[in-house]
Amino acid sequence: MTAFDRLRRLFGLSGGAGNGDDPSGGMISCDEAAARLFEYLDGELDNVSEEEVRRHLEICKACYPRAQFEKHFLEALGSAQRDGHASEELKSRILQALAEGGAQGG
Repeated sequence: MTAFDRLRRLFGLSGGAGNGDDPSGGMISCDEAAARLFEYLDGELDNVSEEEVRRHLEICKACYPRAQFEKHFLEALGSAQRDGHASEELKSRILQALAEGGAQGG
């Protein structure tokens, strides 16, 4: 039994999107999740798309940290916007995170 089979069983998924070719049990790809991430975080997706992204982020250890970073980043920007400007500390933290992400290939 593969890891995907165990995940499908754990989440009550019986198979792919109907064609039998999808080993992930119908889960969207990392590229699809990344393409929809900001709309997901902004609550702009329809129910089906939102569920697909949510399920992917719950399972994918590679995408979850990025989603959490983006969520906190957007919250910080929203807070700065309410205050009228970003603090020097926030600017510094954002630049540092971007530099670290570039160094890590992210």
